[in-house]
Amino acid sequence: MAKTKRNTVAQVTDFRGLRTDRQELFYKALASRRRLKLLRMLLLDNAPLTAQQLASRLGIHVGPTRRHLSLLIRVGFVEAHGTGQFAVGRRLSTTARAALDELLP
Repeated sequence: MAKTKRNTVAQVTDFRGLRTDRQELFYKALASRRRLKLLRMLLLDNAPLTAQQLASRLGIHVGPTRRHLSLLIRVGFVEAHGTGQFAVGRRLSTTARAALDELLP
């Protein structure tokens, strides 16, 4: 996440290349049912999951799944683990796991 200037509202570039502040990006990450489903899947599964595994569980293509994961990674809810383009697993961050344990049924 690249900051634009010091002493101003911290801004980042979202997955479409638009400039936005971090708070807006945070709420945007939680505003999608699919992203919430991804978070729930990662919460329930302790092992890192690939974008392909998550996409098949959601019943959508891997491209949109990667875009959702990219936003979740940018705001710190998800961490990427492993190496290689196709071997990267995603896992819920420790902070997100603690928060979501209380919020999601």
